[in-house]
Amino acid sequence: MAQLGTNFDPASAPPSENNFDLIPNGWQPMHAIESDVNPTKDGTGTIVAFTFEIIEGAFKGRRIWKRMNVQNKSAEAQAIGQRELADLCRALGLPSMTNTESAHGKPLMGRIGVEKGKDGYEDKNTVKAFKPYEAGTGSPAVVAAVGGAPAAAGGAARPWG
Repeated sequence: MAQLGTNFDPASAPPSENNFDLIPNGWQPMHAIESDVNPTKDGTGTIVAFTFEIIEGAFKGRRIWKRMNVQNKSAEAQAIGQRELADLCRALGLPSMTNTESAHGKPLMGRIGVEKGKDGYEDKNTVKAFKPYEAGTGSPAVVAAVGGAPAAAGGAARPWG
């Protein structure tokens, strides 16, 4: 038995307001807040993992994770992962990426989908696609807070790219 060192009274803390129900399929404004590059489970490839945070709307503050196989012994898995990373770069206006942190804090749109749970795990949300942040989808204050501005008309370069 582990002692807390004090008598914890659950009535002294408010109930959690977090709702972790699945986010419905659709486009959400978000930005990357964390990223990492790791070997695949078998050590023969490389996975880029991003944590995205929704920046406005009903799901503001919710986080969604995306893993991309950028090097994999499966040519198909590698092609899919590289396409996903390329789509992320294009959505952010990045001509190339040498450091995953270059994607952090820049607004974009992510199409949320549901991935079926495996091996006893529940279904979970994932990002299925990326596109540039759309003007008018959020308040300028939110966009400025994450380090960018809405995309200019006619596809002009974004000031954060």
